[in-house]
Amino acid sequence: MKHILLFILSLFFVFQIGTTQDSLFFLGAKQRVDTVIFKHDVGLGSMYTSYRFPDVPLNVHVTEIDLSNPYLKVLSNLSHDSLRNLEAPSKMAIRKTRPGHRVVAAINGDFYTTSGLDIGLPVNGHATNGQLAKKPHTSRSVVAFDFDKHPFINVLAYQGNLKYKGQDIPIDNVNAARGTNQLILFNQFNGSTTKTNNYGTEVVLELKNGSWAINDRVTLTVKEIIVGKGSNTLMPGEAILSGHGTAKALLDGMSVGETLEIDIDLSIKGGGTLPPIKNMIGGNRQILIDGTINPDDWPQLHPRTSLGYSADKNTLYLIMVEGRSAESMGVTTKQLAELQLLSGAANAINLDGGGSSSMVVHNQVANVSSDGSERRVANALLFISEAPLAPAADFSLNAHYVRVPFGNKYQLNASTYNQYGDVVDYRNASGITYQVEGAIGSVDANGLFTATGSGSGKIIAQWQGKTETVWVKVLPASGLSFSLDNLTIDHLNEYKFEVYGADKDGVKYLVSNDLLMFESLDPGIGTVDANGVFRGLQDGVVSIRVATQDQSFEDFCTVHVEVGRGHIMIDDFSDPSLWTVTSSWLNDVTLSRVMHETLGEEMLEVAYTMTYARRTAYINLSRRMQLYGMPDSLLLEATGNGYKASFIMSLDHPAGISSIPSFVGSDKQVFKSPIRVGDIQQVDYPLFFKDLRLTVEKDPAYVKGETYQSAFYLKALKVTYPEADPGTAIPTVNKSQPYLIYPNPIRDGVYIAGVKDMGLVNLNVYKISGQLVLTRQIHFGNNSAPAYINLNMLHKGMYMYSILGKHGKINGKLLKK
Repeated sequence: MKHILLFILSLFFVFQIGTTQDSLFFLGAKQRVDTVIFKHDVGLGSMYTSYRFPDVPLNVHVTEIDLSNPYLKVLSNLSHDSLRNLEAPSKMAIRKTRPGHRVVAAINGDFYTTSGLDIGLPVNGHATNGQLAKKPHTSRSVVAFDFDKHPFINVLAYQGNLKYKGQDIPIDNVNAARGTNQLILFNQFNGSTTKTNNYGTEVVLELKNGSWAINDRVTLTVKEIIVGKGSNTLMPGEAILSGHGTAKALLDGMSVGETLEIDIDLSIKGGGTLPPIKNMIGGNRQILIDGTINPDDWPQLHPRTSLGYSADKNTLYLIMVEGRSAESMGVTTKQLAELQLLSGAANAINLDGGGSSSMVVHNQVANVSSDGSERRVANALLFISEAPLAPAADFSLNAHYVRVPFGNKYQLNASTYNQYGDVVDYRNASGITYQVEGAIGSVDANGLFTATGSGSGKIIAQWQGKTETVWVKVLPASGLSFSLDNLTIDHLNEYKFEVYGADKDGVKYLVSNDLLMFESLDPGIGTVDANGVFRGLQDGVVSIRVATQDQSFEDFCTVHVEVGRGHIMIDDFSDPSLWTVTSSWLNDVTLSRVMHETLGEEMLEVAYTMTYARRTAYINLSRRMQLYGMPDSLLLEATGNGYKASFIMSLDHPAGISSIPSFVGSDKQVFKSPIRVGDIQQVDYPLFFKDLRLTVEKDPAYVKGETYQSAFYLKALKVTYPEADPGTAIPTVNKSQPYLIYPNPIRDGVYIAGVKDMGLVNLNVYKISGQLVLTRQIHFGNNSAPAYINLNMLHKGMYMYSILGKHGKINGKLLKK
């Protein structure tokens, strides 16, 4: 079986080592290497792998292309098949994939114009299937392929020639603006038309025989002559010679049906001929020359894309390095060349990088873009399988040697291949059976291996009588730790602990909870189950212990169970000195405790003067205060300022803004604003109050330039909790109530049970803000079974519900977990 020893014979991107290598000499030192995706066949003998240098850090993607495979084709592809356009490489791959013509891999290509009328125009030369789309840059390298797919990299020089009636007339350019007395050759890659003015003649040409080629004479027939009209239509497979001045006079003398010859030649700049060129794409410099790294470095660290090839020109090495992030810093061009050399390349070119860098495998983007998403670019190199369609005849796994830390999992995937070596099912093959040999762990029916043992062993996979073996080494753990030291939770929520192991180098990895032992040291405060799920029972502090099954490693987490009910006072504003005051568009602000004249209550007076400037003004009162438990709303007892005003209460959390809409008046009110509990993770607790903003809105009563004196009066700041009844958070019913709703809190849905014959019942669910989010109708007859209502579509958080039927109505709260 051709795949059987693939990884044993070749590891990572070096493709030439033995057994357990996990380091490489790179950047002048021995670097640790973590393989993210093991080297595997993506079709026709082409291999893809992804690995990481964790200490740099650096993420690298490599696809090795077997150019000797007769079914593998190379295509330099323009975005939307046109100059001056943009398209993502994965979209190009999808667009070019069809039965019998499937894109196996792709990388982005040349640098390009990023603005103006020429947006998307490659900086360097480009050729597709023997047609020149743009002539090469005079000082930048290109990578080109002849008709036998042999690659070469160099700076090329352009020369075009028309041979007509014994004359040799220079063709000044291809798909470029036509100048005075110039002769320009246009083809379909210029777009839909020649984009010329009316001061010339244009001759439409078609192939007389053969095919388009560069560095080989092409014979053409005159199909049509157009005089005094520009921007003529360009059809696929045809070309147009466009002339002005002296070149126009030459074209005017031609006749329909005549034969002419064209030579579009590209040679090595400074001397040297080349064979006929089929495909070409541009870069900016050759970074590896006959095994020697080019000392001309681009020293900034960036994401980079590179194409290299072996000394015998049978193998391409496509390398994409991620960059501009904490996960991967990027490389210089000399470092990129070093990676090419390590991979097996003798020559390599630097292509466009940065956010343009992209590697595509089976129409999926393999890398993480520094832009956050795949960028549209000018062109790309596509590697295409034209193998005949045939059923699966062989299979291979995505790895053949893995090292899995104890407590970790590894997902095996299988691909199937037809008799020509082309992929039938890529990493998604079915019908595979797995079994483990050795005390290393277990593997399920889907190929998920769990390292529960130690030492070395193997996983044997079988498919239709064929066998693949994955050699496995389980790495012992050297430590164990919770993902957090402290946790705050209430009795209505639960939390599943995450526990990390550490390898011999101290690198942490997530351990499956089912391999660990959890213990609550005070089950009266809170419990933890075998899966590491904690549930609080009553107020208190409890330690949770986790340990390996053999008790060799352990760790502890301190859990604060804080059961809040009803409401709790945060501050009564009795000490103004505890608050820090800032303001905007106000003359002055003073805080003082006063007896309110009409309310007869002692309150905090926030007095201010303002010269109105048609701007929204505000007073910000800051004070960091820890909140108890897991409240669902903030309450502010306060008065307005007699004018239009609003309040914002903020917690020290990205989702911690609670707003009170604009109002007018000076009466004391209880302003309630919900906390966005659905956007707050359990690990974010405890929450902290940060500040209170009293906003002096623009009011029609104000006159610009006038000075006003007013004040807000603050009585109390509180938090409220989902549970109003100190006894329970689950709504109960009595005989006078027409139904029961349970469970509460909920996960996926609720049951509504009829206590009496109810008939048609309406269930409405609202956000705390009052927005209706769900309506359902249920019909209950005599002795009806409880009705189940699926609430999976609701986000986590607190909701209000109302159930109304002919026998009654009840309202309540639902907590979605």
